[in-house]
Amino acid sequence: MQSGEWLKDQRNENGNFGSGHESGEVFFALKLLGFSLNDPSSIYLKSELDKSKSVANISLGQLGHYVHGVLSTCGNPKRFHSHNLVDHLKDALLDVSTDWSPGKARFEYSIAILALCNSGHHVKRRFTKILAKELKYLVRLKSKQSPNPFDPDTVSMGIIALACVYKQPKIKMEQRNELYQAINESIHYLLEETQETDGSFGNEITTSLVVQVCKILPIEHYLNMRLNIECGVEC
Repeated sequence: MQSGEWLKDQRNENGNFGSGHESGEVFFALKLLGFSLNDPSSIYLKSELDKSKSVANISLGQLGHYVHGVLSTCGNPKRFHSHNLVDHLKDALLDVSTDWSPGKARFEYSIAILALCNSGHHVKRRFTKILAKELKYLVRLKSKQSPNPFDPDTVSMGIIALACVYKQPKIKMEQRNELYQAINESIHYLLEETQETDGSFGNEITTSLVVQVCKILPIEHYLNMRLNIECGVEC
């Protein structure tokens, strides 16, 4: 909880955490830590959205942060004042997936899928299939090369997004199998290729993301004795 208290203390003189999508990201983190958010948090998100010339012009990852911010204030992103953020997110995902190229905004794409999933809406197979394919490509490539320091972040966020969809009750077996294979390969990559000798996974940001993976999946099935001891944070 100390990290949450520190985060709360980072509010600026206006009582928020920067731009609308930045504040939405922080609101979501605080909610996950068990903090309650008050009405001004929701009002600020609305005011930031209202200032945008068009919600359709907000980037995919930023839109995902807005959705998480609204959910964190107990709002409905499908009917958030005059904004239907869920439909905008679906449209943005469709645009990006239609014009997809390998390596394109994997991290932001994962955030968007996670936001759509957390909002309680079905995530289509065409969206998850792209992310699953990208993760498998990235993992297989990086297992043969020196890893980019940002790759574990991307893989971790992808796992978190796909794991959320995997738990949706109405997805079909074909989609579920694709998700399982991508998650399985990605977890093995994280634990076998990116963990440092001190048990961390690089910097504090990457390690925090991997710990989130530990908390949402039955990770003990993937851990050997060394990793099980060093994972550390009640995985």
